[in-house]
Amino acid sequence: MASGYRVNRFGGPEVMVWEALSLGDLAPQSVRVRVEASGINFAEVRMRAGDYSGQELPFIMGMEVAGTIEQVGSEVVDWQVGDRVFGRARGAHAEVVDCDPNHLMPLPANLSFEQGAAIPVGWLTAWHALYTVGGMKAGDRVLIEAVGGSVGSAALALAKQAGCWTLGTASRDDKLTRATANGCDAVVNYTQASVSEPW
Repeated sequence: MASGYRVNRFGGPEVMVWEALSLGDLAPQSVRVRVEASGINFAEVRMRAGDYSGQELPFIMGMEVAGTIEQVGSEVVDWQVGDRVFGRARGAHAEVVDCDPNHLMPLPANLSFEQGAAIPVGWLTAWHALYTVGGMKAGDRVLIEAVGGSVGSAALALAKQAGCWTLGTASRDDKLTRATANGCDAVVNYTQASVSEPW
C-alpha cells in the first residue's frame, strides 16, 4: 500500500489530500517506481484549480519523478529492479508511481534524485521547442518568454550552449537579473517595455 496527493475537487492547495492509493497489479508494459523526489510545475497549479484543459477528477498530483524501479512489467525488457531513473509520470506526488518505461531515462550517478526530478518537464519541453519545433542552430537569435521559469531557464541554457543570441522576457526585474547572470544577452520587463523594439 502506498499514499499520494489526491485531488477529488478543484480548488486551492487545501484540496490536495494525502491518502492511501490502490495501484493494483502492474501492467505488463509498465514499471513501478519508488519515488525519491518529484518536481512541481505551474501546470499542476492549473490542474488543481480546474482550468487545465481536459483534466478530470479525481487525479494524483505530479508530472515528473526520480526514483528507483521496484517492479518491472512482464513485457518490459530494458529496465531492471533497482535501476535509478527519472522522467515524466502523471501521479508522481506519491510514494510509488507506475510509469511508461518509454518516458524514463537512467539517472546519472552524478545527479541526485532531487536534481533528476527537476529536469523532465522544463528541460524536455525547452529542448522540444528549440530543436524539434524551432530547428535551433548556432548563430540564431532566440526569444525566450518567461525566462525566469522552469522552461525559460532551461531554454536559456540550451540556447547559449548552442551559440545563440538570446532575448529574455519576464514580469519581474529579479528574474531578469538572474537571466542576465546566466548569460542572457538582452532582457525586457514586459510590464514596462515592449519586446518588439529593435534589438
